[in-house]
Amino acid sequence: MPQMTNMMDALVYLQAALDKGTVKMRACDIYPELKVLVDQPKGELRLTYASIAAGIVQSIAVFLQVKSVGRVACFHLGCAVIEPRRGRGLGTETVVQALDELRTGLKRNGIREFYLEAVAAKTNVASNRLARRLLSDATRDGTDTISGEPVFHYLKLIK
Repeated sequence: MPQMTNMMDALVYLQAALDKGTVKMRACDIYPELKVLVDQPKGELRLTYASIAAGIVQSIAVFLQVKSVGRVACFHLGCAVIEPRRGRGLGTETVVQALDELRTGLKRNGIREFYLEAVAAKTNVASNRLARRLLSDATRDGTDTISGEPVFHYLKLIK
């Protein structure tokens, strides 16, 4: 059976692309130590924010524009932290800073509010802890459409 999307794979692919020089990231506006890559796989806006130290991607926060909620734009959030840096708050820091950058960029383009959603396997303790802290304690139970795995779905209106 297929597995849920693993954001650690995205971190590894980003590291490989940076090593090969096939992608270039730019410094963010508010947090210049945070880097961003903007692309549009399959025509959908994706913003990948990365914390990089000594050429090594430490953590990522990825926002993928998905179907709107009513008339309000919605972004799906995914994040990952390299194994040696886990459990130290780096994932939370990266997501918070990336969210500040996203909010500022959208506001500059006339978008004052948007939804942020996250989906985490019920067994993924770290991702659920982060989503509860940053998005909402209120979750919706569900099943991942790819893997069939039980998940929690988080949704928050960001203003």
